[in-house]
Amino acid sequence: MEIELKYGSETLKTRLDHIKSVRELQPRRIATLQTLEAMLAHSLRKPIGTYPFERVFQRARNLAVVLPPYRPGELAWELLPLLLKTLHEQGVSAEEIKMLISYHPGVGSGWMQAEPVVKLQERYAVFVHHLHDAKALEYVGETRRGIPVFLNRLLLDVEHVVLLGQVEYGLLPDFDGGPRMIVPGCAGYETLARICALAYHPQKRRFDLLLDENEETHTLLRKNFREAYKCLPATFGIYPIANAKGQIIAAPAGHPIQAYIAGSKMIECLYKVPVLQHADLTLVSAGGAFHDATYRMAFRSLCQAAKTTRPGGTIILAAECRDGTGLEMAHQPFSGQGKTDGEVRLHLFATPEDIIVSVSRELTRRYRVLLISSLQPEAVQKMGMEAAGSLDEALDLAMHDMAYSPTVHVLPQGNPLNPVPVASHLEPVNQELRTN
Repeated sequence: MEIELKYGSETLKTRLDHIKSVRELQPRRIATLQTLEAMLAHSLRKPIGTYPFERVFQRARNLAVVLPPYRPGELAWELLPLLLKTLHEQGVSAEEIKMLISYHPGVGSGWMQAEPVVKLQERYAVFVHHLHDAKALEYVGETRRGIPVFLNRLLLDVEHVVLLGQVEYGLLPDFDGGPRMIVPGCAGYETLARICALAYHPQKRRFDLLLDENEETHTLLRKNFREAYKCLPATFGIYPIANAKGQIIAAPAGHPIQAYIAGSKMIECLYKVPVLQHADLTLVSAGGAFHDATYRMAFRSLCQAAKTTRPGGTIILAAECRDGTGLEMAHQPFSGQGKTDGEVRLHLFATPEDIIVSVSRELTRRYRVLLISSLQPEAVQKMGMEAAGSLDEALDLAMHDMAYSPTVHVLPQGNPLNPVPVASHLEPVNQELRTN
């Protein structure tokens, strides 16, 4: 059986003919015959939970469109020209439209020079949200737990807010997109850090996320994100949904939360894959270029691979990481030279990067992780992983200590996938952690 894993702009290939039990985990294959124009027109004409787009935005004034930073393949930027055309047909002039680019860590800053962004700036006012820019923030309320909500002031200065961004699995509970484009997308550092800190477990000295599906922690974060968003809700949401090939197959639109829920259900239908047996060895790719530019962007693939692997098993992660780890905002970097838990008080202030570092350390304690990347071997070692120069080298290292033919899972696209272990079918596994 030939295996292909995307790696940066390349494809890593190998054969697993000598292994009897190999299963490739793939999402459902769904396509559409609709054009983007027809799809968006239908969604705006018959939105979910609100009036038609034409009725809401006819001759609207002072409007903001919130969207993620540009990158090739970003669905929001594919729909943006059609949305702007529709707004102009409704009598909304370019002078009345402002673009607010939400915070999206790990993307870098080079996207501002991309041709679509430059052309957009020629006609529209474009603002980029920075969560540390205190002058651009305004206090709008607090959650029931007393967490202050600071949002970009532009959201208070406009009459209408349109959210344009794809719904997809994210690092934090629930899905990225929808209300998450406001909080944390347009929130200040204190708001984000205080909510993320709710996931920190002082006794375990780590974050209770992504590892054991702690529903209590998930519910706590979910409620606080939702309450923070309700301090300044949007007017309308448009959420493109992509299949495994990156093609837009749906664009639920309408009430920002109701359309988001509809999009989330579509993603579940597309990317949830049952796992009937844990694997001894899992091979996973973050999805290649623009999905593996940093370890931060590829991290979710490692978490998904862990769901399909038995404790003590081996995971091979293919992620180029050409721009490094992307974890500069972590209070405790992998190097161990950061401040201590007591000094940083992670139970009060934390970042998504802190969560990634903490969960990564726990994953490398539970599994043997081989990383194929452009990172220096010393940096990979500090992350608790083993560096491999190629897929074949990683397989040789993984198979060296296995005295039997392993059960192997392959995840060609780890980021969007959601493997769900089916407990009634899983074989008993040794719960002991691996020893180095």
